[in-house]
Amino acid sequence: MSRIRTVKPELFKHEDLFDAEQNSQLPLRLAFIGLFTVADREGRFKWRPRTLKLDVLPHDFIDFAAVLDALERAGFIERYEVDGEIYGWIPTFTKHQRFSGKESEAKSQLPPPPPRGSAGEAPGKHPDASPTLPSEAPGKREGTQEWNKERSKGRERNMDASVPITPMPPVAPITEPVPAPAPASDQSTTPQASIPEEFEALWREYPPRNGGNPKPTALKAWNARRKEGHSAAEMRAGVQRYAAWCAATGKLNTEFIKQTSTFLGPEKGFLEAWDLPITPAQPPRPSPPSAMTPKGAEFDAILRNLSRPVIEGEIAHELH
Repeated sequence: MSRIRTVKPELFKHEDLFDAEQNSQLPLRLAFIGLFTVADREGRFKWRPRTLKLDVLPHDFIDFAAVLDALERAGFIERYEVDGEIYGWIPTFTKHQRFSGKESEAKSQLPPPPPRGSAGEAPGKHPDASPTLPSEAPGKREGTQEWNKERSKGRERNMDASVPITPMPPVAPITEPVPAPAPASDQSTTPQASIPEEFEALWREYPPRNGGNPKPTALKAWNARRKEGHSAAEMRAGVQRYAAWCAATGKLNTEFIKQTSTFLGPEKGFLEAWDLPITPAQPPRPSPPSAMTPKGAEFDAILRNLSRPVIEGEIAHELH
């Protein structure tokens, strides 16, 4: 259900959003504003590209799954999964929206995203987003109404000269060597021991795409479908049909290839037929007239008669 939302003028000057739109050649600015109207009071929505397209860009011939992927790569939205269902979240949504009426008192009906700091999350971007924000209070998520109230209270306390500021205690020197942090793991890889061979076979046959395709998220979607009763062979066969369809339609190595987690998600793209486009048969080309046909032989005899010298007394034959 669409809702009335607020759009700040600064949104149209946002350079990162403009650059993301230019790089993807997709209408990201209009789509991002449209997502405001479908998100609930906490900025959450169900990650269902076909349904979202009907509310945001119903008349455009465009792959809305590619639009969501581009906004996620640029950090304007985040994707997460709870109990096999994929959701989306606009991290800076509540900081730039004001609610009234019943919506200001209602609770979100969608589950919250996992706590910040988990792998794969990107910081949200929005006009007026401050690069230095206070530490998040325990139990309050950044960007929510409660978090914003706590931040406002903290600013008021800092501006009040009557409130004494307790100095920070001195930090004891570190005597033990600090171990070097472990290198950040790539989102597209997971520990080899935790990946089933059936999924590896599916992953190798999935059509290549231009853009992100996180392997851990795809493995989660694969495990969720397996728990629902879908076999590994069924999903792999769907990937093979999809790969053949992408090759026949010229979509390989483009952003129009679905992410594997989307293909294996709740919409279950592996169950679709993915019939190959039918190429119209070419009409048979007419064969050239044979020189052995009666008309061809007669014409050839006429040419021979015309080229030889005329003998005196010879009766001229009338040419028909």
